[in-house]
Parts: sequence; structure tokens; C-alpha cells
Amino acid sequence: MSYKSLIDKNVAKAFVLLKDLVLNATLNKKPNPAFDFSTGGFPTQADSTYPAKVLIIKAAKLSTETNLLLCTVLVKVSTAIDIANCDTVTIGSVIWQLGPVISSNGFIFEMQLQRTP
Repeated sequence: MSYKSLIDKNVAKAFVLLKDLVLNATLNKKPNPAFDFSTGGFPTQADSTYPAKVLIIKAAKLSTETNLLLCTVLVKVSTAIDIANCDTVTIGSVIWQLGPVISSNGFIFEMQLQRTP
């Protein structure tokens, strides 16, 4: 068993054991419409959404001079996605902007989220 698969197995186990702390979330991806020269306009595309489970590791206010909130989370999705294509994540009714990805294996991401209250 490789070290990576051992970590992945333990993270998946953590999501099961911490079921009360795990929140349902939705990753949102806005389409990037390209101009369609044949129709002379932009095609209408719907936003893509991906259901996910989120475990908040740390949340803090970045500084007293700004009102930016920073949150480090583990995000678990059921299908492999490219997280770089997603714009926001909705946790409950709060929409967070995706920040830098700290680590990723395609299904489980450790990343930072940010929002302005």
C-alpha cells in the first residue's frame, strides 16, 4: 500500500467518523461562453453543479484591517473533477469563493475558501 492511498483511505474514514461535522455543499462552475460567429451571439449555457461533502478545518478573519474571512476545508466529491474550473462553493446558504488548493487527488481537496461578509 502506498503512502498516498493510505492517506486517502484515512481521509475517507474521517468523513465517515465525523458525520455530524461534515456539511453538504455544492461546487458551482459558471460556463465560459465563447462567442459563436455562426449565430452572432453567445450560447446559453447553464451553470454546472457538483454535490460535495465539506469538513471545515479552520476558519479565521485574515486581519483587522480587512473583512476577508479565510476558511481551510477538506472537500470530498463523488466524481473526479478539475477543481480549477469551479468558481464558488455553497455551504448551507453561504457562498464562498474558491482560493488556492493546498492538496488534491481528484476526489478529495484541501483548499482555502474566502468570502467578504
